[in-house]
Amino acid sequence: MAALAGTSLEGVALAPDLNVSHADIGVDQLSFLKAVLCELVGTLEDTVGPAEAAGYTNIVASHVADWLNTTYHRALGPDEFSVERVAHILADLKTRINGQFTVRSVSPDKIVLTNTAGLFGHLGHGAMGQHTLCVMTSTDFGRFAAENTGYARIEHLETCADGRP
Repeated sequence: MAALAGTSLEGVALAPDLNVSHADIGVDQLSFLKAVLCELVGTLEDTVGPAEAAGYTNIVASHVADWLNTTYHRALGPDEFSVERVAHILADLKTRINGQFTVRSVSPDKIVLTNTAGLFGHLGHGAMGQHTLCVMTSTDFGRFAAENTGYARIEHLETCADGRP
């Protein structure tokens, strides 16, 4: 059993639940992992600086993008995805992880997505000012698009890190 720093619970009889498990504190697995990621990114930015933090995040996001590419191909087939299908997969992915990107337009050489609900914005400490989290999304989306269409370039016209959806 874990003890609080400087205390020992050995030999202490603990009281019943005391309604703790029924308290509506708004914490579940997903919100906990989002909070951990935000804190990790913030600590990394504070420790090594935003540029270096973005570099480390880029490496992680590249691995995640490869995993996502394999996962979607396993479900939808091995052939390269069309530009239109890539756009809808990116929007689908964001919805599956409780964010929301909508497909604004698709042309043979351009996908325009609109972020209508930030993945991290609803947390108390959120993603404000944490541009490294934008790097993660950009790398995931960019690498996925490039693997399936041969090219990708990401532009952030507005970001949650800047206080926009």
